[in-house]
Amino acid sequence: MIRIENASKIYESRDGDKVHALTDINLDIGENEFVSVVGPSGCGKSTLLKMIVGLLPITSGRILFHGEPVRGPRTDVGMVFQEPILLPWRTVKQNVMFPVEILRRSDRDYSAEADRLLKTVGLGGFERRMPYELSGGMQQRAAICRALIHDPAVLVMDEPFGALDAMTREDMGAELLRIWQQYRKTVVFVTHSIREAVWLSDRVVVMTARPAKIADVVTIELPRPRTTKMQFLPAFGSYVEKISATIARRDGEVVLCQD
Repeated sequence: MIRIENASKIYESRDGDKVHALTDINLDIGENEFVSVVGPSGCGKSTLLKMIVGLLPITSGRILFHGEPVRGPRTDVGMVFQEPILLPWRTVKQNVMFPVEILRRSDRDYSAEADRLLKTVGLGGFERRMPYELSGGMQQRAAICRALIHDPAVLVMDEPFGALDAMTREDMGAELLRIWQQYRKTVVFVTHSIREAVWLSDRVVVMTARPAKIADVVTIELPRPRTTKMQFLPAFGSYVEKISATIARRDGEVVLCQD
């Protein structure tokens, strides 16, 4: 579904200095596949996501959606960020409906879908609440509904649970798995947690330090549906250990992701 071919990204500062963020990235992502990206902080994971959805132009190479080159922002992608970024002056449902407004589609065609999505993630009855009346996890659930409202082919998530406490983060991971199982979207998920990546994903892409390359792509052969108990299996620990050992080395020391 998504093909990344020899993609590189070079940033240029106001002083003319060049920063090589990504170098020769090659990756194929299949339809309905759940792929996570891990690597050292600052290695370009978020840059890669922005390139995939067309928010950031690539310096060289190309990115294809169903064989068509990405040349700008795409409307068939939903994006979830680390912070929910809900509009504080709008109700929960109005926030979920915001992409419909941006895409200039009819509210009548999506109102019932917004109600259904909110009910699916446990926010039924909160449609008219304001964002400040929700907990952090509830706000992130609303943000996921907003990303799904226009039925995108791809869901891109940039450390969506990074600001949550450990218990809420695990609950949100389970919720995401349930949503993915129901809607079967293609998901590209950036996280600093290796354990989270192994638990959620079909494959885990391991990046090196900047200038980032793909060091390895690890296929996670754990059965679905996934449960929290699987995190205690020997096979699960082996995947975590393998990915940790692959993370880029600096000065002879392994740079581990947060876990």
